[in-house]
Amino acid sequence: MSDIKFLIAKRLRQCRTEKQWTAEETAKSLNILPSRYSNWEQGLRAPKHSQILDLAKLFNKPAAWLAGFNELEEQAAETIQFVSVNPPTICVDDTRLTLECMSDNMAFNLNYIKQRGLNKNKLITILATDDSMASLINTGNELLIDQSKNTVKIADIFAILVNSQVWIRWIRPEIDNSFTITAEDSEHFPDIKLTREELSELKIIGRVARISKDR
Repeated sequence: MSDIKFLIAKRLRQCRTEKQWTAEETAKSLNILPSRYSNWEQGLRAPKHSQILDLAKLFNKPAAWLAGFNELEEQAAETIQFVSVNPPTICVDDTRLTLECMSDNMAFNLNYIKQRGLNKNKLITILATDDSMASLINTGNELLIDQSKNTVKIADIFAILVNSQVWIRWIRPEIDNSFTITAEDSEHFPDIKLTREELSELKIIGRVARISKDR
C-alpha cells in the first residue's frame, strides 16, 4: 500500500466514523458499489479526483485534506464555524433514501447547533412542498429537520414520509392512547387518526426544529 493510499484510507475511515455511517450506507450515498468504497478504505485503490470531490462534499471536509495534500482538516477560516446539513441521502427505518425536496441553500453556525442541543450529523434541510401547514409553513419555506427526534411524546410538528412524498404535519397524542395527524389547513387536508400500532409503522423522518421564510 502506498503512503498516499494509506493516508486517504485512514481519513475516509475517520470521516465515516464521525458520521456514524456503515461502509454500505456511505457507498449508497455516493451511488457506488460497497466493494469499491471498501477498496478505498482498505487502501487497495484510491478514489479518482472527481470522486474525492464527491467525498469532500459528503463528509464536509476539504478535498485537499482528503486527498492527502495537506494537514488542514477543517474548512477555510470563513466557513469553519458553519456546517451545511444537506447529505445526498438520508436514513429512514434503516433504509437510505434520496428526497427531491432536499435543500442546500443554508449553512448553520456550529454554536447555534450546540446551543440548541442538536447533533449536526442528524440534521437535514428540506423545502415545504405544499400549503397544508399555511400560514405557519408555506410552500418553499426551508425547514431544519432533527432526525434524532422521531418519537411522538408531545404534540409537535414532524416531517413524515408518505409514498415517497414528505408531509409536514402536527402529530398529537390523545388521552385514549391514539394519535391525530393534523394540518393547519384541515379543510383541504383532513385529520387522520392512528392507533399506537399504526403510528409505529409511520415513517417519521424527524421533528421540525426551525422554519425559515423569505420575504
